[in-house]
Amino acid sequence: MQGPLVSILTAWYNLPFSLMFMLSVIFAIVQAVGLGGESAAEGDGDIESDADVDADGDADADLNTDGASGLDASGMFSLLAFIGMGKAPLAVIISMLLSSVAVSGWALNRVVETLFAPYPALALAGVLLLSVLIGAVATSRGSRFLGRALPPVSTTATNELALVGRMGTVVSPAVDPVYGMVRLRDRSGTMINVFATSEDAAMISQGANVMLTSYDEQKKRFSVRIIEPSK
Repeated sequence: MQGPLVSILTAWYNLPFSLMFMLSVIFAIVQAVGLGGESAAEGDGDIESDADVDADGDADADLNTDGASGLDASGMFSLLAFIGMGKAPLAVIISMLLSSVAVSGWALNRVVETLFAPYPALALAGVLLLSVLIGAVATSRGSRFLGRALPPVSTTATNELALVGRMGTVVSPAVDPVYGMVRLRDRSGTMINVFATSEDAAMISQGANVMLTSYDEQKKRFSVRIIEPSK
């Protein structure tokens, strides 16, 4: 029985999903052994430490490049929020997304194979798209459930309410009523990033100086207002 199972999982149309599942296992192992250094901070308050600054800078650069190509960068942040970024540790979210896409892809490919044997090559594009959509929804639900189910974690992460009133700089392409990211220093001088939205309908551009005015425990987001025009 092991032979047929291996041949199914390594079939050309199932191979992308099998690789995704393998990656999901790797991320789960990384999280289990504690190598996901950002996990405690994100799970406990949507806060990232200095260790993630370089990665954030690279992400910001990528998003800016996308924006120059005509893509809506704020839409990318909205997508990250949808799948549960900040609700659960990053490694867990990635593992959930990859595994749910993989399982969805296997199931959909099984249906296609049954209906249209032999498997039509063009069907893979549709299966990939549909499995990603299903995986994103499943990850969104799962990350929010996990965020509510996890007990409070005792960490050195900055208390969210202690950050209210502090000033920072917008590092995402923008902060709008939906999503954004602000970089600031906590009372100990540690550089951190927090997820934020503008407190009114205005869009605040990257590089603007802002003040954190409140914290929404439900959404785990700070509200910010601009304190001086972006230069």
